[in-house]
Amino acid sequence: MDRVFLYKNKKLFILICFFIITTLSGCDRTILTPEPDGQNNNIIIHSYVLVKGNPDEIIKDCTPELSIFTDMSDVTYMSFSGNGSDWSEWAAYSESYNKLNIASGLNGTAMESGFKTIFVRFKDINDVIFPNDLQEPVYCQFDYEMQPLFSLEIQPEKTQVGLGESHEFIVKGYDLFGKNEVPLDGQQVQWKKTCGVGKLNPTTGLKTVYTAPEIPGIRDISAHYGKLGTGAWIEVIGPAKE
Repeated sequence: MDRVFLYKNKKLFILICFFIITTLSGCDRTILTPEPDGQNNNIIIHSYVLVKGNPDEIIKDCTPELSIFTDMSDVTYMSFSGNGSDWSEWAAYSESYNKLNIASGLNGTAMESGFKTIFVRFKDINDVIFPNDLQEPVYCQFDYEMQPLFSLEIQPEKTQVGLGESHEFIVKGYDLFGKNEVPLDGQQVQWKKTCGVGKLNPTTGLKTVYTAPEIPGIRDISAHYGKLGTGAWIEVIGPAKE
């Protein structure tokens, strides 16, 4: 009897915890799927997106770690938006994600501090999207405080590239101690190189592609944003000697 009692209470506790999480997140969603006989069957799909950490703290990093979940069958991709209309590119589904810039000014976000809403949607192997435009959205809300920009960093900072080969670089901004990422206006980022060290395309924006020359050696590129600047070190390598 004691074992049965403990089992039932443990199961009840798990169900209560799951209900609290999904209710606080506003994430229980209902989708109608047709049965073979033409009747509709209500299927509850539990989904949520949350910012990891203390929910009472103000978010200061523009790329916070998100916790995502859905029990939608065969889900393969997810996408995000700051307004529920302008969506990011599809990314492989993961229950943890930190590549969304919540203040980039892109995908419905605004490059400013304030109250933020982040929407998420999912796509399965049959390209079925949930939630669609007629269904209740899945989202989370929180306060965001943009930090003062102190430094820049090119990623990768060091790399090797073969003769004539290309490699993508991205520049990011950080606060005083490099703890929190700070959003950058891509239109104000300028990429530079010295003559004869290869090609950069584009020379404006958060990302650029470097194409190495046909001569091996150490090369460098730099990114500039207002009075701030930073560089990256590139080793152009030739074919291995026999």
